[in-house]
Amino acid sequence: MIRKQVRLMLCILFSIAILSACVTSQTEIAATATQGAVNIITTLTAQAPTATQTFVPSTVKLIESGGKIGEMVVRIGRYDSADISSIFNSCSAMIDESDPSVIVRECTVPETDYLFIGYGMFASSPDELNIDWDSYSWELYLDELFVDLPAFGTFDDKWESYTRRQWNIAIENPSPGAHTLRYVITSKDDSDEFYDVTWKFTIAEQAAPTTTAITIPSITYPTLSTGPQTGQRPYTSQGQLNFLLYVPGDHGKDSSQKWPVILFLHGVGERMDNLEHVRGIGLPNALESQTDFPFIVASPQLIGGASRDYWSHPAVVELLFSLLEEIQTKLSIDPSRIYLTGISLGGGGTWEIGLQYPGHFAALVPVAGYYGYPFGVPDNICDLKDEPIWAFHGAKDEVVPLDAEQGLVDALKECGGNVQFTVYPEGGHEIWDQAYATPELYTWMLEQVLK
Repeated sequence: MIRKQVRLMLCILFSIAILSACVTSQTEIAATATQGAVNIITTLTAQAPTATQTFVPSTVKLIESGGKIGEMVVRIGRYDSADISSIFNSCSAMIDESDPSVIVRECTVPETDYLFIGYGMFASSPDELNIDWDSYSWELYLDELFVDLPAFGTFDDKWESYTRRQWNIAIENPSPGAHTLRYVITSKDDSDEFYDVTWKFTIAEQAAPTTTAITIPSITYPTLSTGPQTGQRPYTSQGQLNFLLYVPGDHGKDSSQKWPVILFLHGVGERMDNLEHVRGIGLPNALESQTDFPFIVASPQLIGGASRDYWSHPAVVELLFSLLEEIQTKLSIDPSRIYLTGISLGGGGTWEIGLQYPGHFAALVPVAGYYGYPFGVPDNICDLKDEPIWAFHGAKDEVVPLDAEQGLVDALKECGGNVQFTVYPEGGHEIWDQAYATPELYTWMLEQVLK
């Protein structure tokens, strides 16, 4: 990120959107990331060129959204992918004012089918960010081809106490081998103030293909057995998906009783290799002290990494459905009362999976949800008009703006959809504790049955 004050700094978060510190001195930036409890110390080593270099505009082919470079497709990125599947998880992104204007860095990036390559700026407030952003011009070259950056747009989000803006651009199916990514950032007030930064990166081809499109967890738990213990406990599914399973205390006492099931999808902050992070948020957190909640609740976990690990990815959806089938073989389940809910990234997954499989779930409960990125209303939104939906959102949400979910709700109402919407006037992004503490929600869910 650029911050236009005493110093300049470009900063893209490492890995899973949780950066404990991001501080700069004249020669060194220290970043502590919480993925695998690994501390990363990045020292900038770029040297000034031996001769003065100036940026010369290129006249080569213009790459627009959907354009191809060989088999690679340059496309608009997905919300949150900037932190999960970014080139800057592997390549140093930090720039300090002590660095030269022309910088070349080399790095190796693990093979992946999706790579976010957006760069940007941060500031103390949205107003400051707008002023700073407007004072610079941006150019991007990918493998020496000029990219039409405005065609991809930008997105803003919160990072610690700052507001962050990034170009929303990614590569589908980046080919193994050598590539170049070059950003030229020039001050509109002073053409002599610029940064010309090139990353020479190599996509490292994997030694052997993986058997699944998602990352396999390094931590595993017991497999699910017939008649599992009551309460909330960790398991690993037959498809290698870690999940928490809540079983009511009365399960199994009446062999004829069939129990409803809630499938809970967590947010981006829980996309780690440890179920304790899932246990501490949203519905799973509320279940920790309960024994008589009248649902079986499955809370699977995505693993952060270079893969496209979001809930509506086809390989992930397949694992979710396999998990539900596995649970049905081990517990007494009512297949006509299976409900889908999620928060933030999981709220988006609830809308997206619901639209992919209308009529599969008895009801949808998205919390701080959205559809796609940039946020929008899909053309087939009316496929959900017969699906019971109760959505929740905070009016002051700065991560997923209220309009993102309001647009979906309004579009459904226009086609006669069965949808209700609870908006918390003073609520920000993290309104899930309020939503899941709504007693009427569970009464309403039990009334929704697949016909």
